[in-house]
Amino acid sequence: MLSLGCKCLLDESEERRCPERGRAFDTADPDSFALKPPFLTTSSFEAEMLRDMLVDEGIEASIHGASVGGASPARRSSSG
Repeated sequence: MLSLGCKCLLDESEERRCPERGRAFDTADPDSFALKPPFLTTSSFEAEMLRDMLVDEGIEASIHGASVGGASPARRSSSG
């Protein structure tokens, strides 16, 4: 189980609070915690940069489910 706010690992101690931020959770209420972290929590710009780095290394990459506004930033050529 993960905290909804900071995604830190929650144990089932009697206190039932996030150890980082103190947010309460209830194991009987699945809306009070997360079972798995989101795949990628980053800005669209960071996602584009990561995709470009992977593509530059010859790894096929794409962005799914992200709202990427406007055109991608111009990519610099490594040749000069």
